[in-house]
Amino acid sequence: MQTALFKFYDALNRIISEKDIDKEKEICYTYDNDGNILTKSVNGVATSYAYGEGTDRSGYIRRKEFDFGKARDEEVLLMGKYKLTEEEKAAVNKFCKYSVPFIFKSGEYCGYMQYFELVNFEICPALLKGKRIDEKIYQAIALREVDIIKEKLDNNALEFLNLYLFIKHLAKKYH
Repeated sequence: MQTALFKFYDALNRIISEKDIDKEKEICYTYDNDGNILTKSVNGVATSYAYGEGTDRSGYIRRKEFDFGKARDEEVLLMGKYKLTEEEKAAVNKFCKYSVPFIFKSGEYCGYMQYFELVNFEICPALLKGKRIDEKIYQAIALREVDIIKEKLDNNALEFLNLYLFIKHLAKKYH
């Protein structure tokens, strides 16, 4: 048995409508200027998508579904929201393998250990997998100012601190 399936495209060759007559199913799409799907409607049930900075068609951060006037708003995570560059990936991997310098384990800078551990155990794995960083963890890192006098650090501690600051930057970039 053959299915009566019709597809309609816009001037940019993007699918805007699919109709399956046999299954009585209709799917409609709208797009933003970058080609990302803004809405997808299946038999009148619409899902709208909002993209954050640095995202593309491979992942979205918010989805709203509307079904007969009832809205449901939920976080949706897809594989590959973003992809690190090779340089970014190398820096994250280097930080993960780095042994925390002694100056950060004791003395006046030991209060930073919890932030280094959050970055190492929570943020780095999320970045490497292209996943969304947990909001509470992101806030703990993003809002924490680093008040370390770099002149007090040896080369090893300075390199570690610079890696930490770079990963903090990546967390903000891909958040």
